[in-house]
Amino acid sequence: MKASYSLAFRYSKAFIEFLSQNNKINALDSYIEILKTLDKKIQQDEEFSNLFKNPVISQKHVLNKTLEYLDKSGDEILSKFLSLIIENKRQELLANIIRHLRVHSLNMKRLVRVKLTTAKELSKETKELIYETITKKTGRKISISYTLDESLIGGIQMEFDDKLFDYSVKGYLDSIIRDVSSRG
Repeated sequence: MKASYSLAFRYSKAFIEFLSQNNKINALDSYIEILKTLDKKIQQDEEFSNLFKNPVISQKHVLNKTLEYLDKSGDEILSKFLSLIIENKRQELLANIIRHLRVHSLNMKRLVRVKLTTAKELSKETKELIYETITKKTGRKISISYTLDESLIGGIQMEFDDKLFDYSVKGYLDSIIRDVSSRG
């Protein structure tokens, strides 16, 4: 089954509400790290991944093995959430659930992470201007990571809040190609 972004959003929202009800919302970042560890294990360890897929293995056994691997057998909140994931066979949603939880965590901290890709190195003044502009527009603290990609030819690509803003020459040329090819 294809990992559904909107379904993952509902699971992450339910988890956040559950954490809030149990006064554990401040532990959200640690739960994100635990879920990232689990997702990585599922993606990289075929034997462990097969636990989730094998219909003969009981869900309780899968949950116990998962909690044992994570060394979290006493964590009732994590146990209930993972039980729900396992029961509904939604482990393929973990990456998107983690993404939603991360966004919520950043929003709680009034922080936004920005990935800025440019064709060439930006001057210190330009970086400061971009930082000030994004801070002013979002009203939040920001953390910017810069990467270089010469294939952009010129301009910038900015990614934050799960949105990509493409102001590059390559992006403009790609949009022209898409437009021309859609006309037949």
